[in-house]
Amino acid sequence: MGVVSQESTGRTNFKVGILLYPAEVPVMFTLRMAIAVAIGTLKIFQLIYPERFALMSLDAEIARLSKELNSKFKTYSSQYRGQESR
Repeated sequence: MGVVSQESTGRTNFKVGILLYPAEVPVMFTLRMAIAVAIGTLKIFQLIYPERFALMSLDAEIARLSKELNSKFKTYSSQYRGQESR
């Protein structure tokens, strides 16, 4: 992954890019970890502001995202293991 920051008057812009890497496993691991960090951050804020998350139904959405994240990457992992054994 690459991060570029651009500063101007009173403002900082960050651009995040994923560098193409020939091996899929490091890229998929990096993506999974980035998404897990984002979900973890949401869970922390959910502990701080539980009523706001409940009002916006974000608590259910976070649970769904967490479950979906795990299922998507488990599926990818099993597919990759099947290709590796060939």
